[in-house]
Amino acid sequence: MRALELEEGQVLSQIAQLERKREELDTALAALRETHGRMTGGDARSASAA
Repeated sequence: MRALELEEGQVLSQIAQLERKREELDTALAALRETHGRMTGGDARSASAA
C-alpha cells in the first residue's frame, strides 16, 4: 500500500476526524444493540457477529 502524499497537519486532521466518526459509530452501534436486546428480550451481544 502506497502512502498518501499529505502534509503532517492534514494527516493529523484526518486522524482526528476519523476518531470522531468512530466514536459516533460506536455510540450508534451500542444503542442499536441495546434496542435489539430489548426487542428480543435477550442479550444485546447476540447481534455483534460482525
